[in-house]
Amino acid sequence: MRKIVAILIFIAAFSCIGMTVAMSEVERTDFVPTEEPWFWNMDISWVDSVMSKMTLDEKIAQLIMIPVYSNKSASYNSETVKLVEEYQLGGVIFMQGGPGRQINLVNRLQKVSKVPLLVGMDAEWSLSMRLDSVVMYPRQMLVGAITNNELVYEMGAEYARQLKRVGANVNFAPVIDVNNNPTNPVINDRSFGENKFNVAEKGWMYAKGMQDNGVLAVGKHFPGHGDTDVDSHKAMPIITHDRNRLDSIELYPFRYLAEKGVGGMMVSHLFIPSIDPTENLPATLSQKAIKEVLRNDVNFHGMVFSDAMNMGGIVNYFKGNEADVMALLAGNDMIMFPTDVKDVIEKLKSAIEEGKISERDIDEACNRVLLTKLRLGLDKGVEPISTKNIHADLNDVKARLMQQRLIENALTLAVNKDSIVPIKHLDSVKIASVSFESTEETLFQKRLRYYADVKNFVYSKDLKGLSAEQRKKKLASYDIVIVSVHGKNQRAVSKKFGISQATMDAVDELLGTCKNVVLDLFANPYGLAYFKNIDKAKAVVVSYNDWDLTNDFSAQLVFGGIPACGIMPVSATDGIREGMGEKTYKIRLKYSSIPEDAGVSSEVIHKVDSIFKSGIHTKAYPGGQVVLVRNGIVIYCKSMGYHTYDEETKVDDFDVYDLASLTKVIATTSDIIMLYDDGKFKITDKVSDYYDVWKNSNKSHLTFWQVLTHRAGLRSWIPFYKKTMDEEMYPKIYSDTKSDKYSIQVADDLYMAKSYKDEMFRLIRESALENKGKYVYSDLGFIVMPYVIKELSGENYVDYTYRNVFRPLGAYSLCFNPLDRYKLEQIVPTEDDNYFRMQQLHGHVHDQAAAMLGGVSGHAGLFGNANDLAKIMEIYLENGKYGGVQYFSDTAVQRFTEYYYEPTFCRRALCWDKPVPDRSKGNGSKSSSDKSFGHTGYTGTLVWADPEYNMAVVVLTNRVYTSSENTKIMKQNIRTNIEEALYNSIIKN
Repeated sequence: MRKIVAILIFIAAFSCIGMTVAMSEVERTDFVPTEEPWFWNMDISWVDSVMSKMTLDEKIAQLIMIPVYSNKSASYNSETVKLVEEYQLGGVIFMQGGPGRQINLVNRLQKVSKVPLLVGMDAEWSLSMRLDSVVMYPRQMLVGAITNNELVYEMGAEYARQLKRVGANVNFAPVIDVNNNPTNPVINDRSFGENKFNVAEKGWMYAKGMQDNGVLAVGKHFPGHGDTDVDSHKAMPIITHDRNRLDSIELYPFRYLAEKGVGGMMVSHLFIPSIDPTENLPATLSQKAIKEVLRNDVNFHGMVFSDAMNMGGIVNYFKGNEADVMALLAGNDMIMFPTDVKDVIEKLKSAIEEGKISERDIDEACNRVLLTKLRLGLDKGVEPISTKNIHADLNDVKARLMQQRLIENALTLAVNKDSIVPIKHLDSVKIASVSFESTEETLFQKRLRYYADVKNFVYSKDLKGLSAEQRKKKLASYDIVIVSVHGKNQRAVSKKFGISQATMDAVDELLGTCKNVVLDLFANPYGLAYFKNIDKAKAVVVSYNDWDLTNDFSAQLVFGGIPACGIMPVSATDGIREGMGEKTYKIRLKYSSIPEDAGVSSEVIHKVDSIFKSGIHTKAYPGGQVVLVRNGIVIYCKSMGYHTYDEETKVDDFDVYDLASLTKVIATTSDIIMLYDDGKFKITDKVSDYYDVWKNSNKSHLTFWQVLTHRAGLRSWIPFYKKTMDEEMYPKIYSDTKSDKYSIQVADDLYMAKSYKDEMFRLIRESALENKGKYVYSDLGFIVMPYVIKELSGENYVDYTYRNVFRPLGAYSLCFNPLDRYKLEQIVPTEDDNYFRMQQLHGHVHDQAAAMLGGVSGHAGLFGNANDLAKIMEIYLENGKYGGVQYFSDTAVQRFTEYYYEPTFCRRALCWDKPVPDRSKGNGSKSSSDKSFGHTGYTGTLVWADPEYNMAVVVLTNRVYTSSENTKIMKQNIRTNIEEALYNSIIKN
């Protein structure tokens, strides 16, 4: 066995003479040391053995790679197998088709091949470039915007995994052309961009990721196809640059990858007179281009592939298979897409006889092909590939998470004047968004609404028919206008990337008339040049394509759900140049459909789906909303079921639920903590110091800590409404019409005398204290808290809560008396009240006491959606901070969420509930930590957070529809089971 450095054999035996030319003038000073060459240190006895048994025909056949399609007929497949078997070809390149069909055809082709085939794919953006039913990956220009090259390596590794799964071992990627011509019709966004260093470094990391995982990488299109305005598929481009320019820019990435150890290079059909002045001779057929420049100057010793020999850049200038022979003579090792296999073999044999090419040239190329097969492990043979679970394997978490990571790391904040992005101060800005090249609200616009109260306009429907002056007037009241342009064609320069002239004119109009425009381009970055007023934009985001995932994450970038990380891979305008890109930080919740993004198994989706839908099936509730948060990422955000059992209105993420006692912790507690932080009171203070009604009563001595931990001896509740149902009393207290006297609305067409509020607080004041010092959950202390808050803050409870918490948080769904803000169909109904209000409750608070207080109380009355509740819980998980605002001090967060007593004595924190020591008997998940805290609501709601696991759970239902006697949600432990499902799905390191 001869174990030698195979690359040295090439240099000695085949006279690949010369060393790398001096590159000091073009290379970076931080040029990374050479990686292990592709053919380094291999035992080549297998190559010698195989070659010694080959006929000349078989050697020539090893140099041929034919295209194969897996989406054609059975007869086509049989003919292809017959062709490979008859000539024992060296390789095939799979084009369009499907994964399972490709695998079946690969298996048949490998079975009839004495020497295993090189199975190639032109899969620049992985399998999605060629096959259906797989994850779609972005083009290289988007990847060129990523600043983390380790991610590009991981991308290459993931592509290799997918390629091998469908039987491929060669990928004709990366494209390492420097795209310095914006009008390039064929490379353009297939390139990493215009910066040669960026192209080279990303090209190598992509290649290395594949090669480290068993797939040959092929850099292309040598000597550089980036500065052309002709598509070589249709004609032969001419590059007129001199050698100094080529050495400085175009050849740099090829040198870099050759130095690092890429295994393959593809030569393109480019006529470059400064390399070879022979008229209309493309680099593919030029010995000077391949043997002198690629082999000698660039010092590349791997496999050289021709570009497809059926392209216009060849067939328009050469007849028959003449070019195929010339390609081998020029130094290509593998001829791609020959027009006729049999004729090529015969023509090459004739060329040998005529002395145009030597058999030694054939041996040299064949040896290189076999060395490549050896390097790929094909000397050990190939096993048939299974199609079992092929769809799941190619669309698994790893595949989808890679797609997501590429997109979110590439999104580029090219301009950010006054640091307007991420948008902050949500309480003081009015925001609109306008979408172009769309016919309905886009996914980008919908995601914006998860962060703030954004008014969405679709230009074609809402603004196009208006005059310029009318449009200006309609948008004049908005402080920030987010303009999104959704280009439908990433590449077609001739079609301006799908951006119409009308859109260009309209966007320029908005840039000139609206204040603070954030422009987001969902198209090729070169498209920015089409907007004359681009310099008037306050911020410019480049999102590169108009995919759903891109829409989603770009909206998150605008509001700080994800940081801005990308840089411009190309120059788009005089003011937006390559390399520009503002960096921002994550300041709000991120939304991801892949739980593994937050260290949670995707199994949680199926578990929670099953748990929640079982409740719908058993009629524990007609529907609801569930949000799960881990590590600052919303990993589950679903609305399921309907508003009612008649299944007429589906639950939407923006519908609002009656939160019942969650009011205590979401509104009242937030206010109390803020006032505590401001030093307005101490926990040991007496409540009566700030609430005169309790002075000189049996409650005058009660402290905040006693009331807020439900150990003050207060009664659980007082059925105020029952005292009003007396036949004699009722007409004195209620009226079916509103008036100054009957001004408090408690339901539709039912108004209470405002004087009766005083009676309610008198009843609380005079109520007996029971079970002093023992834990008795009570509404009464929280009913009076709005008056305490007003005394401490000098501001109405509702106004204080909205101004200090909900509005700056962007939690705009959270409100009292939702009919003042929402249409009825957006509010989920609760009970069919047949004992007090005698009507179906819809839009009015379910809690009787809160209703009698006008829908506003410290214990109940709040409505909202699960998404906004998650923001409140995230404040606690972020030690009091969210969206760049410090709502609570970290010490207050700890003070209000820790056990106030020894937990065996009382499980409560200040305001919040906590798990009992014996989790099997408790109110929460058995897996919850001692740091966890939360609360439930009578209508079937829950919020729960656990800082130990950095997680939160929100569950909203209307279990009281149509009767509050429906307790199935408790009996089935649906809310705690959802908590437990999240705990159990956390991935352990």
